[in-house]
Amino acid sequence: MIKKMILLVVLVAVVITVLVLWNNKSSESEHEKIKIGFVIQLTGDWAHLGQDVKDMIVAAHKKMENRNRYELIFEDYGFDPKKAAMATNKLINIDKVDSIISLFTNAGFVVNPIAEANNIPHICIDNVKAVANGKFNFVHGAMEEKTTAILANEIKKRGNDSATIIIMKDPWTENLIKSLIPNLEKAGVELLDVLRYNPGEKDFRMMISKAMSKNPDMYVLMTFDPTMSMLIKQFRERGVTNDKFTGFESIQMTDNVDMVEGIWFVNMLMPGQNFLDEMKSEIGRYPNTFSAYGYNAFLLLDEAYRRNNYNPDIIDVLNGLKINTSIGEIEVRDGGVIETGNTVDVMSNGKSEIMY
Repeated sequence: MIKKMILLVVLVAVVITVLVLWNNKSSESEHEKIKIGFVIQLTGDWAHLGQDVKDMIVAAHKKMENRNRYELIFEDYGFDPKKAAMATNKLINIDKVDSIISLFTNAGFVVNPIAEANNIPHICIDNVKAVANGKFNFVHGAMEEKTTAILANEIKKRGNDSATIIIMKDPWTENLIKSLIPNLEKAGVELLDVLRYNPGEKDFRMMISKAMSKNPDMYVLMTFDPTMSMLIKQFRERGVTNDKFTGFESIQMTDNVDMVEGIWFVNMLMPGQNFLDEMKSEIGRYPNTFSAYGYNAFLLLDEAYRRNNYNPDIIDVLNGLKINTSIGEIEVRDGGVIETGNTVDVMSNGKSEIMY
């Protein structure tokens, strides 16, 4: 009888121990689930850019051995800063995310102060250093000082002595021009005019007349589609050919490839063809420039969480962190900058081709 009672007590103890361990394991698993939020555009004129970022990250997540450690939450801001603010507040206050990746500075500058105030690591995909201001903010791309210097020197190298800048009002363009203007001067390129227009404008005839009146050697287009294609079309109707245009990576961000054929521009460093082919097999199309950088940012966060044993407080781990990516080694440097290089590309047969 005593033996049976002892056996029963031991059995009960075992059951209780198993239940406690199971409960602890469940609680631990729930606690260790890292939530990563994304503020990207999935609707509107640039929806395809955000969709590429989302599709590539989802594809990467599916292949991870530790994929169960992460929950990915995507929020659409439709290239609207007000919606970016709402998306960011939702991610932090309702979804309780541990980190955020944003696409473009018009989202990044909105996310920045909110992430900083809540101690949430935030990586913006773009090339303006100011979006990384603060302890918890980072930026991944080819930074504006080098990018604009390459463009200015290339304009001069090609035998051009003057330029007019045409700029669509946007946080990215307004920050980029701050370094472009002095770099044009250093390169010996005379800046004849800076002409701005609001997003959504469609009739550029008066602006084009003003620009052409000064007869610049080159027009630097700091703009996005769909207005970029309309602008080029109206210039061409006035007899201006595509060899008179240049710009940055936004030149390739268009479905109207005929409008940009033959235009050279300064691009962010792109992955090799093998990686692009692999991604095409994963998502059904070749990804755009920014999606590769979003992919990198996700891998960077993953590495930081791994090294920190999935503790969400990764700021000290992120600073100085290096990883190998499809564009080579990237490193989180002082000021939260994760910088890459540039190439000079030309639009040829509907796609961007690297010249050097």
